[in-house]
Amino acid sequence: MDINERIDSIGEYFKLFTITKNITYVLVTLPKNWVVDSSYADGEVTVKADNKSKDSYYFVSSYSSGIDIVFDTLEAVINANLEIMAKNRLFQDKINELKDLFENENIDRLNTLSFNMESGDMASIGNLNLTIGDGSPVSVQGENESKKDRKKKGEHASDSVMDLAEKIAEGEAS
Repeated sequence: MDINERIDSIGEYFKLFTITKNITYVLVTLPKNWVVDSSYADGEVTVKADNKSKDSYYFVSSYSSGIDIVFDTLEAVINANLEIMAKNRLFQDKINELKDLFENENIDRLNTLSFNMESGDMASIGNLNLTIGDGSPVSVQGENESKKDRKKKGEHASDSVMDLAEKIAEGEAS
């Protein structure tokens, strides 16, 4: 892929690309609520916030490491954050579906609602089956790790979804 294709791959986020003194710099503007770090690049790319703007970041690497490592890191950060957004939307959609179910069903039918975890390694993702009365089960995948365990592993992608799920379980979210 040539440099123009790499720039196109990060699309609307791209602001500047330059190479000076054997250092590759790519300046991007990312949404303020995104997780932005260089953990996706195995230490070859440094991420520095632009002091002039709270939503702009420099992704920096030595020229000898190659230009692709900078763009690969940028794409990984963008894709991970887009996935977070998609999971949050999906999670909210599922909450709304449950709200509708509770608003439209009688208590006897709701009492037949069940959530069952399939047996397996509890530290990994398990299947959650939702059934109601005579209805066919709907399978939902969920994580059974704490936020602290995920952060230790450097996993950011599901933090906000899992945080919201934990708050709902504790009765703190509406």
